[in-house]
Amino acid sequence: MEGKMYYRIRQLYRFLFVPYKKKYNYFVRLFLNKEEYELFKNMKRYDKVHSFAVLIGILRTGYNEKYPILAKLALLHDVGKSKNYTLLDRILAVFRKDIRHCQNGYAMLKNINEDLAHYVLCHHDKSYDEILRIFKEIDNKN
Repeated sequence: MEGKMYYRIRQLYRFLFVPYKKKYNYFVRLFLNKEEYELFKNMKRYDKVHSFAVLIGILRTGYNEKYPILAKLALLHDVGKSKNYTLLDRILAVFRKDIRHCQNGYAMLKNINEDLAHYVLCHHDKSYDEILRIFKEIDNKN
């Protein structure tokens, strides 16, 4: 429980104070194709900050060498969150286990990268898939 509280406090701090630096885009572009990058560019600042932190976590583990889709998933797993997704919406989504953003992200990606779209759709599901297990472990820490 203590770890979850720390994670939530860190999320709030990032939401309120941490900027997304444009220089990160040079690194992000190494992992996304043009269409995927366009979707990433249009995400809200906090979602880009969080996604970039998850990407760094993925790269630190080395799992991306075995499963290259992990980098794309790190960057685009929350692409389906609306531009109108407020801090209150985020808090309520945690309690409601709201996963509409997964379905929205799937719809946005299915014609661009079907495999990635599938993982975006399922990234909150209970799964025994090794890629999702690895991803969730890292996402939960970032």
